Amino acid sequence: MERSSILLGLLLLFAFIAPLFYTIIIKRKNTAIWEQKIRKKAAQMHHELDELEINTKLFLGINRVKQILIYGNLDEENLKVKSFGLTGLTCEIKQNRSKEKGIEQIVMLLKNQLQQSQIVFYNEEDDYNVEALAQLELAQKWQKALS
Repeated sequence: MERSSILLGLLLLFAFIAPLFYTIIIKRKNTAIWEQKIRKKAAQMHHELDELEINTKLFLGINRVKQILIYGNLDEENLKVKSFGLTGLTCEIKQNRSKEKGIEQIVMLLKNQLQQSQIVFYNEEDDYNVEALAQLELAQKWQKALS
């Protein structure tokens, strides 16, 4: 009786933990594939990335030597990499909030002498599976890194 209970317990433990490990392995593999694609695209633009972060739908990278930020959305069909000069950069985070819904949108506004751009970290209409506070922390982290 004890041996069968232990075996049944181990079997159930494996049945619940195996999908977790599978999910973690698949996520790491997908992240590695995206990192290769992004680094290859950046190399085609003659940028070597010192730092790269891949989020659920967004990627950001920095080339500190050339003072360039590289960013874009993860799109299977058409990976577009945008670049932005960091010289003379002002960086501001804007949050749209409402009393009923909380944070509705998080946008980082980038501005230098030559260009102006915005990076959308969170949009409630698009990001139903992403937490707004986690995206706000990510935006604040990148604001500090760029400042």
